[in-house]
Amino acid sequence: MTHRRRRAARVLLGTLLAALLAVPVLNLWPALPASAHASAVASWPAVGQTVTAAPDQVIIEFSTDVVPDGVLVAVVDAAGNTLADGDPVVQGQYVVQPLVESDAAGAWNASIHVLGADLHPIIARVDFVVDPAGVATDNPAGDPPDLATDDENGDDVTTKAAEESDGGGSGLAVLGAGLGGVVLLIVVIRLAARRRTPA
Repeated sequence: MTHRRRRAARVLLGTLLAALLAVPVLNLWPALPASAHASAVASWPAVGQTVTAAPDQVIIEFSTDVVPDGVLVAVVDAAGNTLADGDPVVQGQYVVQPLVESDAAGAWNASIHVLGADLHPIIARVDFVVDPAGVATDNPAGDPPDLATDDENGDDVTTKAAEESDGGGSGLAVLGAGLGGVVLLIVVIRLAARRRTPA
């Protein structure tokens, strides 16, 4: 076998090994329909809703679980004051943003940016009205969900949810490590092939 053929065979073998290593790693991710991108499906207050009392939190429900890292929520009252009180809380499909007190009547806005479980970014905007002298309108999604922060044992449910979601984050780390290993393998094979090439 000529040197050129031996080199081609080594490159082909390296490519096949890389493919075999990549397949199990990629299979860690659940199959999702290509068209099933996540979206915001409800909020409390709702888009266009009128409430007679300023809310102490904004809740947004998504069509899929939300990745806890990288959640951004901004809530502004009618006077332009930023109202977010601390970090948003992620509980599965729900994002809860606590708010500081405000007596500003008029149009309020909540803007949300998250990553869904399929790692697609979701951007949502909720415009509602706070009018103490007005007539409250119904939320089409009904009553807000009961998102208690403590379970029967007094443990923080939010912390548990974040820890469980970190399992998905570890899957991302495994995927990155697996792909890094594939790249490293290809580089090593190519360097070995160059080293054996006669001057």
